[in-house]
Amino acid sequence: MLWIVFWIITSFLTSTADSFRKIAVVESKMTTQLFNLTACIFSAFFILFLFLYFGISEWLMNDYAVLFLVFSIILVNTFISFLCIKVYKEEKLSNLLPYDSLDKVFIVIFWFIIYFWTPNETSITTLFITLAAIVLIFFMSTDIKNISFPHTIKLFAFYKFMKAIITLSTGYILLSYTWIDFVILEWVFWFLIAIIIVLLLKQKPREALLQSKIFYKNRTIATLLWRSGYVLWLYIIQSSWVIIATLLWFFTIAFNVLSMKYIVKDNPTKKQVLLAVTVLVMIGIGYYFK
Repeated sequence: MLWIVFWIITSFLTSTADSFRKIAVVESKMTTQLFNLTACIFSAFFILFLFLYFGISEWLMNDYAVLFLVFSIILVNTFISFLCIKVYKEEKLSNLLPYDSLDKVFIVIFWFIIYFWTPNETSITTLFITLAAIVLIFFMSTDIKNISFPHTIKLFAFYKFMKAIITLSTGYILLSYTWIDFVILEWVFWFLIAIIIVLLLKQKPREALLQSKIFYKNRTIATLLWRSGYVLWLYIIQSSWVIIATLLWFFTIAFNVLSMKYIVKDNPTKKQVLLAVTVLVMIGIGYYFK
């Protein structure tokens, strides 16, 4: 039950962060690369606090295989985040809602295949409930008669596929090291990669100082909310493992509906509100049969 409380908080933080990020993306007058770098810089004080208070494992700094894996995760995540920003610029959040949980179904299916007949296997009931939830989300969030798959939706689906692989890789690292070690090391690689990309593309960092007050306000709020939710998400993965964290992630559907309406002013339909309630019920069933 404690994980449900934690995940409700995490879902609220990340869903709300998405809405503020959407506003910041629309308001931004800088390149995607600089936009990514601003999030890294705004996270610096948060990471510095973790480092000064908790430190980082010396063993991790000598584990070159894990260092390479973390670097690869951040490199891939950096480039797919550019896809996500492009999609956010061109699509309404309500149009993305039917596809927002694709990474969850990829995670559960991959986990089911990889860990079949092992102590970490996923029950067939959990697999079917997850698939049913995805189908339900899609049909209740989409106008089937006028359905289409524009380029942005295809990019978003690819983004979710890669996020699933990143989540499973992160879970593997958290078997050996703490979420604190991971989030600090991740930020270091993230910052280095972001700086290198900006320099190689000859971007002008000064542009980051010439944005509107609305941008800075929403970018700061989005970064703080997302970082807080992300850290709690890593803690949940390490403590309750990937499948439970994935099931509980469906809580974001309900909070997405609320944040769309009250922050972005992108009003959800009655079907989407009903969907949020239905998915919450399915979470409870999936959690029971985990």
